[in-house]
Amino acid sequence: MGNALNLISKHSALPALSHSQGENMNLEGFVMGTEFSTSLRQIAEADVKTFLDLSLLKNPIFMDDQAAQQMGHPKRILPAPL
Repeated sequence: MGNALNLISKHSALPALSHSQGENMNLEGFVMGTEFSTSLRQIAEADVKTFLDLSLLKNPIFMDDQAAQQMGHPKRILPAPL
């Protein structure tokens, strides 16, 4: 794996919300599948390792592509807080 994880969003039939549109919404205001745009940030491999070490998250789907694939993901995934 390279220096940074490649984050690809899934496309939805529902329109994406801009930051200003979703800014004042609460959880009940979102429909499943709606995309919400936020500021972009590239997450490096070191960021993931540091987060997992500090949070004590040891789920293999965050650390191993093969484990993530066994759970139906194309490759390992990021923990939601990242």
